[in-house]
Amino acid sequence: MVNKLKLGKLEEVDVRELWKHEQYDFSEWLAKEENIEMLKQICQ
Repeated sequence: MVNKLKLGKLEEVDVRELWKHEQYDFSEWLAKEENIEMLKQICQ
């Protein structure tokens, strides 16, 4: 059996469009353990 992967394209985005307000949007996102772990892996 062959696994089929879905591939996509990376797209540059303005983070200010994703998180309109740092305190309420970004900080809430960052507080989630899975997001902290993902950022740790990227920064290594």
